[in-house]
Amino acid sequence: MMPLGGAWGLALHNQLCGRGCSRGIGRPHPGALTAEISEHQKPQIRTDWSRGAASMASGILMNVKEEVTCPICLELLTEPMSLDCGHTFCQACITAHSREFMIGRGESSCPVCRSTYQPETMRPNRHVANIVEALREVKLSPQEEQERDLCVDHGEKLLLFCNEDKKIICWLCERSPGHRGHQIFLVEEIAQKNKEKLRAALDRLKAEQQEAEKLNDDLEAERTSRKVGGESFW
Repeated sequence: MMPLGGAWGLALHNQLCGRGCSRGIGRPHPGALTAEISEHQKPQIRTDWSRGAASMASGILMNVKEEVTCPICLELLTEPMSLDCGHTFCQACITAHSREFMIGRGESSCPVCRSTYQPETMRPNRHVANIVEALREVKLSPQEEQERDLCVDHGEKLLLFCNEDKKIICWLCERSPGHRGHQIFLVEEIAQKNKEKLRAALDRLKAEQQEAEKLNDDLEAERTSRKVGGESFW
């Protein structure tokens, strides 16, 4: 169909648009554009926006999970404890580490940055605990479950662990300049070693606790015996 022009085109345009409109025949009216977008483009725009928002949310979720993952056991933090340097660990993990890697004068060093700390200065991080609790309740779709273990930079599976940076990486990260010359291990290997160390340390702690409880029971028995005999315990 040929476009209308001249007086006939202008008359028709003024009738549809209103006499106050100063737009020319060759330029589309904004109302017509809006109608066209509403009918033909809005569903696609809405779909694309939803996909983009979902992808962004998934990426944010994965970044948050990385921030609340224990650097020792590589799992979501359980009873998070923070050091003065700012790094946070599971209570059981950092307690076991403190006992195993005591460096003198009752001090230990942070597994991440090697800053020294006194075990009694460790403090519960309730803010992080609340974040972990909320994350545990998040239900991921099958696609998000699959993407959860992918590198946010390269989209590859996170199968390696950088010992220097204490970070899970992919094979492309390993080849990047940022990790060149670093000690790289398989995640499964590091996780198994850390679990074995943690289990051994927990066994030692349990034995020490039992010994302390037995000593306390012996002291209580001795105190009771002396009270019965009329002797002063101290």
